[in-house]
Amino acid sequence: MCWKRRCRGAAMSKAEEAFSRAAMCADQAQAAQDEERRTFFNRLRDSWVRVANNYQIAESLAADAAPPRPAGMIMSGLEAPEAPPER
Repeated sequence: MCWKRRCRGAAMSKAEEAFSRAAMCADQAQAAQDEERRTFFNRLRDSWVRVANNYQIAESLAADAAPPRPAGMIMSGLEAPEAPPER
């Protein structure tokens, strides 16, 4: 199993990574042969889901707090388009 962000080809957000780990724990719980192991992985899954939900909230708040780009900025946000020459 791959737990690194780079394995999907694109960068995963921390929330996506936590949800992915929760899914892995759910798979482990389903495959568990004994109740103790199943309970362990279900609790671990629930913990990862809480982590993911918290990251989603934090990511949402961070996106809302980011300053808006000035009008006319190129998508990279690094440079403004050139102004037309004055006549």
